[in-house]
Amino acid sequence: MPQRGHLHEHRVGAGRLHPRVLQVRHRQTEAQHGRARPEDGVHQEDQRAVVDLLFYVAALVAVLTAVGVVLARNPVVSVVSLLSCFGSLAVIYLLAGFQFLAAIQILVYGGAIMVLFLFVVMLLNLGGLNPEDEDRDDPLFHDRRRSAGGLAVAVALGSASLIGILRGARHLAEPTNGLVPPEEGFDALPALAEAMFTRYSLPFEAASVLLLATTVGVMVLAKRQRSIPPAGEERS
Repeated sequence: MPQRGHLHEHRVGAGRLHPRVLQVRHRQTEAQHGRARPEDGVHQEDQRAVVDLLFYVAALVAVLTAVGVVLARNPVVSVVSLLSCFGSLAVIYLLAGFQFLAAIQILVYGGAIMVLFLFVVMLLNLGGLNPEDEDRDDPLFHDRRRSAGGLAVAVALGSASLIGILRGARHLAEPTNGLVPPEEGFDALPALAEAMFTRYSLPFEAASVLLLATTVGVMVLAKRQRSIPPAGEERS
């Protein structure tokens, strides 16, 4: 018979694991001791339904806020939408069991980078586009070749990310009985690092290119803001 202290230590350690990992361990314990109960299965199904519901809600919010980032005419509204998108992604990471990645998403992206973007937008005094500004001869917004090139780059990066995700999706159906030892904890950080630089190396590089594109975009917007003359003055 296991000791009481060992059981308490096992329960405390199990409280930090992902619900799916706990489900696998619970089934192993029931198979060893023969204590399967019908109400346990009902509770697990309810827990799985709640997790799935939260996942779909967070995914929907992430998609809607990402669309808002692109469609918002006011840069401040776009920044706030991007911050909401980052928060939704952090919730998805938590539901997937990657607590470290969720913390990095909140601290780095939601904290440092978003505050930097907000300060840059406010310091540059980038307001929404006025209707009279759209009639000006601005090659940034009226050159269809540049627009087509930007759309092609966005489609290429999105396709590369989708290919990387589909290549890694076939590994999601593998059983976790052999991956999670019964007496050890589940550390997602080594698995995250290995997947990021091996299986998902192409989407990782695509994300780096997107961050570089945002930096170049801020510089272009700042240059355009300085080139627009004040009201009542004619452009030379």
